Amino acid sequence: MHLPKPTRRRVLGRLAWPLAAAALAGCAGFPGAPTRYRISAAQLEESLRERVPLRHSMGGIVEVTARVDGLRMLPEREQVAAQVKFESSGPLLPQSFHGSFDLLFGLRWEPSDHSLRAHQLELRSLRLPMVVGRSAQLLEAALTAVSRQLIGDVVLHRLSPREVQRLRGWGLRPDTIDVTPDGLELGFAPLA
Repeated sequence: MHLPKPTRRRVLGRLAWPLAAAALAGCAGFPGAPTRYRISAAQLEESLRERVPLRHSMGGIVEVTARVDGLRMLPEREQVAAQVKFESSGPLLPQSFHGSFDLLFGLRWEPSDHSLRAHQLELRSLRLPMVVGRSAQLLEAALTAVSRQLIGDVVLHRLSPREVQRLRGWGLRPDTIDVTPDGLELGFAPLA
């Protein structure tokens, strides 16, 4: 059966809107396309522990060895806190010292290599038992440098080439980073 042209246009016009709506709905999410990608606190901690112990020297004056002792997720601040233990010694210190500090950091997505990175470091809660005066100042300066080496712009997680290819196939890219009590969640948005 062959419809006359005006009738054909009406039929096609009536079909166009539902087809367009279905196409737009399909762009919002393919079946099986993820909306979130979870990275556990244990995975983050493991990637930080791979970088340590870290040794830092301030011109031979103060030597510091640091290691990550644990992570805490801070969802209310959208930050992560690393508990870091350290040992220090050097000719300007009257003795070897042990202590700990918390290192808070934010997160950012680096699209060039599909990685999640730490940034905006903040040294907090420096615990230096029995350290006062000039020794405390030297140690604080050394620990600030160590914290930048330890976590500064470090890759915490990288999507595999296969994961990147899947996301592109679905027309998605990482968009948001949310800190949860159990780890991190990447949210996705359509490719621009």
